[in-house]
Amino acid sequence: MAGLDSQQPYHDPAFWAMMELNSTDLGDLRRTERLVRLVTALTANPTSSLPEACKGWGETKGAYRLLENEEVEPKMILSGHQRSTLKRIAEQDVVLLVQDTTGMNFTSHRATKGLGPHRGPATP
Repeated sequence: MAGLDSQQPYHDPAFWAMMELNSTDLGDLRRTERLVRLVTALTANPTSSLPEACKGWGETKGAYRLLENEEVEPKMILSGHQRSTLKRIAEQDVVLLVQDTTGMNFTSHRATKGLGPHRGPATP
């Protein structure tokens, strides 16, 4: 993939996206490059909407075109990331696959003050 420099740090979203997706094949190099740009934007802004992360109408429209493209299946988009993940797993003796889907709702604890659904920091 163009622009790949293995000396760059992994904390750089663009470098991480290139390394993570370097085996992705979407049938056209331009699509793959678009995917890398999209993943870079979403990695740099993980809580943003697509338009917010893409920082402009052209990039946003390109992202939607990629995701709506009938020749690009979801499994194709995930394939490079899956291969990279499996490669990292194979290099380890022990791998913990931890997932936290914890949800908290204390609204039924009426006698306790200050508790309720957890939504992050309370706002006055």
